[in-house]
Amino acid sequence: MTIIDEDSVNKLKNTLNGWRALFASAPMEITLTGMYREGGEGEEGEYEQNFFEQVEILTQLDALISLVLDV
Repeated sequence: MTIIDEDSVNKLKNTLNGWRALFASAPMEITLTGMYREGGEGEEGEYEQNFFEQVEILTQLDALISLVLDV
């Protein structure tokens, strides 16, 4: 259980709404760079590529925003 004061709740709401606006303007398939993976012996490392559907991200953000709005 986390206790978040009213000022922090408002900041969280603003942040989540900003993320939603950002992802709403993104392409339908979103590629985000993940963790760096070391290469094997004699191989170069590389960053993970994570693929997401825009609608799935927006659905999850909407659910989180609705939880915060109930606070």
